[in-house]
Amino acid sequence: MMVPSPSLEALARLPCVHADDWRDPRYVGDAVIRTYRHLGLTRLLADLSWPAETTAVHISGGIGSLLLRVGAEPQWLPVIAPMPSAVPITPEQAARRITACRSCSSYRADSDRCGMCGCAFVIAERVISPVARCLGGRW
Repeated sequence: MMVPSPSLEALARLPCVHADDWRDPRYVGDAVIRTYRHLGLTRLLADLSWPAETTAVHISGGIGSLLLRVGAEPQWLPVIAPMPSAVPITPEQAARRITACRSCSSYRADSDRCGMCGCAFVIAERVISPVARCLGGRW
């Protein structure tokens, strides 16, 4: 059985998708996954104006994929990236990363978070992680 996936345009009209997310289709999918993995299939179908008889929907994003089916728990399949060697970050490297983040147009000063990756870590935590990477390629 082929599971339908909404078009990027349909997903982008959902209330959880912000204008910033349009920079990359993965971010649109990420916003939808984060929201509807908790709200469920019925709410997604209603928000998409899809027929209530739809039995399953698949959403892909940069953070993974989500399969919503009637009568089943959401199947959240996160992207698993190989762990690079964990070489500790020096204070100088962390300072350079903070400077790069805070000068980026994706930086959200109100929450000290990256608008590009959308992760839950504040910049101060993210820049000291030996395995974190900037999605914009700044570090």
